[in-house]
Amino acid sequence: MSFVFPLIYRIYTVVALAIYSITTYSSPWVEADDAYLKADLILLVDAGIIKTPLQTFPIPWHAIANDIKQASIEDQPNHIIIAYRHIQHALEAAQLGRGNTQLTITAANAPTQGSFGQYNTNKWQLTAAHNVNFKNIAARLNLNYGQKHDLKNNGEKHEDDINLDGSFFAYTTGSVDFTLGSIRKWWSPSWQSSLAQPFLSRAAPSFFVTYNADENVELNGLHVELGVSDVNDVSPYQKKWAGRINLAITEPISIAASYIQYQGKTDDISQQWFWYDVLEQQETSNKQFIIEGRVTLPSVNGWYSGIYSQHLFSDSTGQKGSNITGFETQGDILNTQVRFVAEYRSNALAKNEQLNNYLTELSNTISDTTSNVDKNSIKYREIYQVSSLSNQLSVGAYVQLENNHQFNVFYHWATYQKTHHRVSGEYKAPLYNGQISVQLSMSNADLQTDNMQLATSWEYRF
Repeated sequence: MSFVFPLIYRIYTVVALAIYSITTYSSPWVEADDAYLKADLILLVDAGIIKTPLQTFPIPWHAIANDIKQASIEDQPNHIIIAYRHIQHALEAAQLGRGNTQLTITAANAPTQGSFGQYNTNKWQLTAAHNVNFKNIAARLNLNYGQKHDLKNNGEKHEDDINLDGSFFAYTTGSVDFTLGSIRKWWSPSWQSSLAQPFLSRAAPSFFVTYNADENVELNGLHVELGVSDVNDVSPYQKKWAGRINLAITEPISIAASYIQYQGKTDDISQQWFWYDVLEQQETSNKQFIIEGRVTLPSVNGWYSGIYSQHLFSDSTGQKGSNITGFETQGDILNTQVRFVAEYRSNALAKNEQLNNYLTELSNTISDTTSNVDKNSIKYREIYQVSSLSNQLSVGAYVQLENNHQFNVFYHWATYQKTHHRVSGEYKAPLYNGQISVQLSMSNADLQTDNMQLATSWEYRF
């Protein structure tokens, strides 16, 4: 929270606390925390029911509410109707205030690589959250108590931490939203990686203004977002100014562009060491320009598909030319919703000589049983984060069963100086009026001290 004015954040906290005991509505957004809800939304986009492009999360419910309410689904295939009912239920829950209070318990043995809706940044954490929504005001107070995986800048373990990550205060005029808080963003049509607003660490304090065109504007689902934020990700910088525009130019084609300006040298010693010593970074500012697009393909035998791509056109950290390209398709198999995804990420840093020399040295040190090097020191921790700098091919599926059980499984080929293989998966199931989640990631990468990461959480809403 290094640059967000402490006074503003205190005012926000006081306001959120003042309305904490009032129960009205739930979150005003479709947030970047549920891959299965996103899968249903994208399916409805490909079926022509939702006109708004869905490459920017969180996205206000009011941006898609009219499409949902006005849709005619009588002649649609059964799995389209099921996806529509899922979205309709989630929309009604947000409007009627169902599940606006939440208790969550999480635990993990090691950090894991993030993807849309999946992240693991704490050894353990207890969270109490409450959402409220009035006519023009929405807020959520997230009170978190736990311990992070990584170490302090002095190399010592973190003490128990109390924070407000995930909290926000928002005001809306109907088409324009003003948001102050600390919520996760995902700017990309992809699932496993993002070149803009990556999903690697704790949500950062930020202030954003968002515009969504209403039905009277002759632009199909125009979304514009501008804001400023701290940087908590794998980055040599301290803060960023970001802007984004996302719209559908015709019914099957949507495009988006992001401009991000980074400023200030990070005060995280491990990131300073990685970027300025290992990678020999010189600049303390950076400008990134990212273009992306998604095309809906013709349906085949009830399977609805799309292709997407995201490209980094300018960057001064050696990542210029990085690209994410993917194919996705969703259909019904034995009354089960299945979305297959194949996604390839190309990062220019994967062939960086300094990075590969460092990883080779690290691999040799970890495999050397006689080494006296502390493998939990700054140089040997957070290695999972450099995964975002590799070339990676990911193939897998998101599956939704009839009994509300959900799971995903992916196989990843990540390449630096050599190829490493990783299997990741998650299983979600109803449990005691809540939902339990188990995440597992296994890798043969010899540059890691933990080749198996296991995380679990239990969420209770009322």
